[in-house]
Order: sequence, then structure tokens, then C-alpha cells
Amino acid sequence: MVAKALQRLTNEAVYYGKEAKGFLGWTVPGAVIAGWLVWPGLTQSFKEETLGLKPQHAPGSAAAVAAAGPAVFRGNGKYKYVRNEIGERPTLEEE
Repeated sequence: MVAKALQRLTNEAVYYGKEAKGFLGWTVPGAVIAGWLVWPGLTQSFKEETLGLKPQHAPGSAAAVAAAGPAVFRGNGKYKYVRNEIGERPTLEEE
């Protein structure tokens, strides 16, 4: 009885192994797609602790400007940007 069950289990494993051979070419694209979909869900602490990746900020972004210092885009602080209505250009005013 046990030998028959073991033989059936072995036959099923061989069958599923042969069926899975057809999907072998999809492993790399599947891994890339899974990584693409999972990456945004990973927390920054997980990326730093597990993968050793530090955050890199795009040049000109708010985080990069804050890291560079307070006077990156302002020469002597004489002017400031003032937002106008949607669709209009911002203006410069003296402080």
C-alpha cells in the first residue's frame, strides 16, 4: 500500500516536472516583473538593512536641495519665488 502510494507520488512528480519544463523560459522575465512590482512596496529600512542600498535623491529634488544646504538656488536671499494661479508663471519678489 505504501509502495503504491509512493509510486503514484513519484509519477505525479515526474509528470509535473515535465509540464514545468515549458515554463522554464519564463523564469527570468517573471523574476524581473515580480521585482518591478514588489520594489515599491519595500520599506527604506528593509532596503538599507537587507540589501545595503542607501537612498539616492534625484538632482533638483526637495531632498537633494535640503541635503545640499539652504542656499543652493538662492544667491544672497534677495529674491523669492511667489506662486500665482494655475497656468500662470511664478514671479520673483524682493524680500
